[in-house]
Amino acid sequence: DVVPILQKHCIACHVAGQQGAEASGLLLDTHASLMQGSRFGPVINPGSAMTSSLYIMISGEERLTVNMPHGSAPLSGDEIETIRLWIESGASES
Repeated sequence: DVVPILQKHCIACHVAGQQGAEASGLLLDTHASLMQGSRFGPVINPGSAMTSSLYIMISGEERLTVNMPHGSAPLSGDEIETIRLWIESGASES
């Protein structure tokens, strides 16, 4: 359920050579690269969406200067909830 959301909103910028990847070091083309995180550290804390920067940046839970996806429409509530539940359940690859 998570892959189509990332493909729709995130992957265009977070693959090698694109702006999001260059700025943050975060690649979203594989589960392994997502779990590796960015040059600033992990973006997923399996079991805890509220401490996962990926969730924080897409959810608007915090008043950040940059929310994701940058310069695009935000994810829907259902999409955000799907990602939250995935992280809370351990962020597995399957």
